[in-house]
Amino acid sequence: AGRLLESSHDAGLAKVARVAVMLRGLRLIRVVRLVKLVTNPLLKDLANMLVGLVIGIPSLLWVMIFFVLILFMIGLTFRFMFGPDPGQNLISICGRPDDITDFSDPVCKVAWMYGEEFFGTLPAAMFTTFRFMLGDYST
Repeated sequence: AGRLLESSHDAGLAKVARVAVMLRGLRLIRVVRLVKLVTNPLLKDLANMLVGLVIGIPSLLWVMIFFVLILFMIGLTFRFMFGPDPGQNLISICGRPDDITDFSDPVCKVAWMYGEEFFGTLPAAMFTTFRFMLGDYST
């Protein structure tokens, strides 16, 4: 009975080995297909573009750093020039500046409220400055 169990175990291992060899062969066929695809002349342009992108990444990083630095400095300047004074919170008192109908109200000056809305914090001032750089002047 021990030999019968042992031989069925060996037969199971042989089947597993054959499946493993077959899967290895299929993997080899996939690799060969991939190599054929990569050597295709149509993909040489794509490969050249990707190489150019990888080569240009350090330059793009420096451009991004300087852009954010300039955006930060201009946003900070606009925050101090157009933003609200410390403790000023006209939007909570008067509502949104787009909803104002009485422009003669001495407390709810529309220009101050827009300054508070778009330049109230440094991130908001940087975002508004970015929108101005893109040419998006609408609200």
